Amino acid sequence: MKKFFGILILFIGLLSLIIGMACFIDAESRNKTLDGQEQNESSTRYREDNNDQRSFGGVSAVIGLVFFIAGFSMVSAKTKNQKMKEAELEKLKANINKLGDLTEGDLQPVKNVNEVINQLEKLGALKAKGLLTEEEFQQQKKKLLD
Repeated sequence: MKKFFGILILFIGLLSLIIGMACFIDAESRNKTLDGQEQNESSTRYREDNNDQRSFGGVSAVIGLVFFIAGFSMVSAKTKNQKMKEAELEKLKANINKLGDLTEGDLQPVKNVNEVINQLEKLGALKAKGLLTEEEFQQQKKKLLD
């Protein structure tokens, strides 16, 4: 949500900056025309309007710049979720480094549960067919489960 408002503020700032610069440029370009120069010399009202437009353009541009910077900082700032994920990633990296220091002797083999179940089913089938005695079945079962 913070990113959304950051983009919105960034856009408002950019728009305000553009409007301010347009007002400022329009006021300056009007003074450069022959008609504008004549009116500037003869009419106080024209000069005041032109100065007001320049002032509005300058203020609008400054406000737009402030909004643009605020929006940009909101967009580029990390959220709490990003910070938590980065911390979690660092913990995982530390654990991986610890695992890299282990030797084969430190690791105990882990039996695959599905393989053990399949082997027990095969032993049960052999016992049911009479190919294994109860004692042999129990010995083999104990080996698989240990």
